[in-house]
Amino acid sequence: MRYLCYQDKSLIVPQENSANTNPLSIKLPSKQTKRTMQVLKRKSLNSSFSLDDTDNICAFYGKVVLNLFVGDKGNGKLAYLKLSINGKTRFQINVSKNIPNDIDNGKMYNIVIIGNINKPSQGEVFSPPFTIKLLKSNCLKYKKHKEC
Repeated sequence: MRYLCYQDKSLIVPQENSANTNPLSIKLPSKQTKRTMQVLKRKSLNSSFSLDDTDNICAFYGKVVLNLFVGDKGNGKLAYLKLSINGKTRFQINVSKNIPNDIDNGKMYNIVIIGNINKPSQGEVFSPPFTIKLLKSNCLKYKKHKEC
């Protein structure tokens, strides 16, 4: 329904108040205003990465081999998910808040991650394995690849 009000990726709000004619209409300001839509950027995990990619929140996706490493850290557990592509570990994700229990290490998965790549510390070289910081702890979705 909302797509009916959009023209050229902008919302056009009518000048007249039509709330009297339709009980489902919402009162809007009398001026004609435009609101631009923003779209979440997508990036394949198989593509190349540069320092420009560190500031952007993206939906990363791809077919990867997952390995889960769990250890103890003081009073809690520390868990990292390592993502390997073509036999090389390219990414790691801290999943200590929601440790997944249904991952078979070394198996192929289709994965979607919403987050950004951490900037390297002072003096570090920007090279794999990159650390992806999740936007929220539930921004990681995966499904076992059909061929496995």
